[in-house]
Amino acid sequence: MSSPPSGPTRRLPRSLWLGLGVPSFALLVVMPLLANTDVYVAGIPLLFLWVFAWFPLTSVCLKLAWRMDRHAYPEDTTSPEEEVSR
Repeated sequence: MSSPPSGPTRRLPRSLWLGLGVPSFALLVVMPLLANTDVYVAGIPLLFLWVFAWFPLTSVCLKLAWRMDRHAYPEDTTSPEEEVSR
């Protein structure tokens, strides 16, 4: 058996935690805690409000994660006209 390569361990970038971790935590951990509540907000059960609020909030988290990690990807310098001629 070979041992795993030694060296620095690779850490996950913060953008990944923001883009995937925060929405996952909000839905997989917090949602079961809200499942047994009888709280209503504007006539909507709190659980439904929580789940539906995370649809746009997940998009916001992904957008912020993309902005944080944008420097890792090179800018595309080709113009649309050059793409067509290829």
